[in-house]
Parts: sequence; structure tokens; C-alpha cells
Amino acid sequence: MPPHGLQLETHKGLPPFSLFIDRAFIPLSELQDLVLNEGISRWDVRYYMAAIHKPSGEGTSIKVAFKVNTSVRPE
Repeated sequence: MPPHGLQLETHKGLPPFSLFIDRAFIPLSELQDLVLNEGISRWDVRYYMAAIHKPSGEGTSIKVAFKVNTSVRPE
């Protein structure tokens, strides 16, 4: 395992108890870029940071590091 990279970790459960923990490590040599972006889903705007992961010999994948949901409601 390369010594440097980006580790993404997701905790699922009710605070302060984590029932499931999902970890993904992306070595720095396979990290293509970090992206700050926004997406629209129905009436919600979601801002997120994603890592573009390109392992050698495989296709490119996008791993979402975190997202923030904001609600936009029509008046």
C-alpha cells in the first residue's frame, strides 16, 4: 500500500454509535483530481466534493467525499 493517499470513511448508524463503517483508500498515484461541484435533484441542490479515481488498467470512477443538502422550495 502506498504511504500517501486519500482515505474516505462513511459511518452509518445513530450518533454516537456507528453500526457500519465503510472505508476506501485511494493512493496518491491513482488520484486524478478533486472536484467541488453541485448537482440538482428535483427541488434540491446538492453540493459535494468528489475524488476522481483512475486505477492503472481500469476505468475511471468517482468517489464522493462528502455532500451537503440544501433545500430550494418554490414559493
